[in-house]
Amino acid sequence: FDRYTKDPNWTFRRAVTPGLVLQGVLLSLYTLGAIPPVPLSLKHIGIYSSVGSVKDEKGRKRYELTYQPAPFWEFWAKQNDTWVGPLDSKPIVFVRIFAPTKFNDQVRFAWEYDDPDKGWTARGAPFSTSLSGGGEEGYRTYANSTMHKPGKYRVRVLTQDGREIGRKSFTFEEGEAPPTETELD
Repeated sequence: FDRYTKDPNWTFRRAVTPGLVLQGVLLSLYTLGAIPPVPLSLKHIGIYSSVGSVKDEKGRKRYELTYQPAPFWEFWAKQNDTWVGPLDSKPIVFVRIFAPTKFNDQVRFAWEYDDPDKGWTARGAPFSTSLSGGGEEGYRTYANSTMHKPGKYRVRVLTQDGREIGRKSFTFEEGEAPPTETELD
């Protein structure tokens, strides 16, 4: 160390000690329940017209996702943030969530409507679904909700204990559904 620094304790004070302190703080917060036990992250979320499972050429399960494409002038967006369909149609939220291997728990989907008088209001109890298995690309799951009136909606993806992993907002307009496109995930 003398070749790089005149003070041999410099490395310990500047690198090792802060790292150990941070690890101690994280362990304490985890023990107290202040941080989630499993690091979940939302890798993809989208609103789709239909979701179906298919097998690829290697026999792996894939999802066929049908979506309403964004208008051509929104060249940066793949999907339209305005979902068009008849009343009582059911848009589907599809998510890909990264979690550690052998993860086995539940996530919840909380659908909400932006009521002009009350603000964001829950549309019933959150729907829970299990996540297990998974793979390199994460866990995939989906849920739907019935659109009873036009307006702004959002779906929040939550852990079982209520922590938000991510969300997707969109506007629902009543009308004839536009042409769709399909992708595999």
